Amino acid sequence: MSEFLEQSFFIRSSDTDLNAHLRPSALLSLCQDAADSHAALQQCDRRCLVRDYGAVWLLTRMYFHLDRPLYAGETLTIRTWQRPAEKLMVYRDYDFLHEGELVGEGVSAWVIAGEQDRKMMRPTDIPAIVQADRPAQVKSLRLKPIRRPAQPETVYTRTVRWSDLDVNGHMNNAKYTYALFDSFSSRELKEDPVTMLEVIFKNQTREGDTLKFFRRFNPDGSTDIRADNQSGTAIYARLERQKQ
Repeated sequence: MSEFLEQSFFIRSSDTDLNAHLRPSALLSLCQDAADSHAALQQCDRRCLVRDYGAVWLLTRMYFHLDRPLYAGETLTIRTWQRPAEKLMVYRDYDFLHEGELVGEGVSAWVIAGEQDRKMMRPTDIPAIVQADRPAQVKSLRLKPIRRPAQPETVYTRTVRWSDLDVNGHMNNAKYTYALFDSFSSRELKEDPVTMLEVIFKNQTREGDTLKFFRRFNPDGSTDIRADNQSGTAIYARLERQKQ
């Protein structure tokens, strides 16, 4: 087994936006792909967890920061590793590299839940997770709570369809991220590209559910976005954009 994994991805034009920048939703998908590949090497990927424990990984939080945009035609290398398991949480770190140069970093937080009942399970009770190899050094960054946006403006509503669903039967995390950027106009995103995004996935959204999106511009220049479904808040997000 390997304490970390490096996986390279060619950035296709279909992964980019109107600026030819890698979409945040595409970056999140690539991070999940790298995490899945590494977990498979550690024998604690979804297939192994379902087979041996009737359990699945669930992504609860994702953060990334980019020093510069990533463009169509470039090759992005993601280096990822798992931190030691905590009581109910497993952190995973990411470095983003282009031609050997560090251009950003990310952190994700995962929990383990029953495949059928979605009851929380202790990752420390699963030997493959506890025994997974880890680098001697891990990132010190810990994901802090995002406060509920106060007095946000209503932006739009969206119905969840078949194409939004993942293998767990609910809206895919990358699809949430894709949808939250529809809270902006093309002009807003073209003028000020995204440099930081943090998302908290609060509860599941299924086919036929309606998401209502809200946003609030903060004095520090960041933007908070919330999406609610019939059960309450589905996601919180905070993002920062590079002022041109």
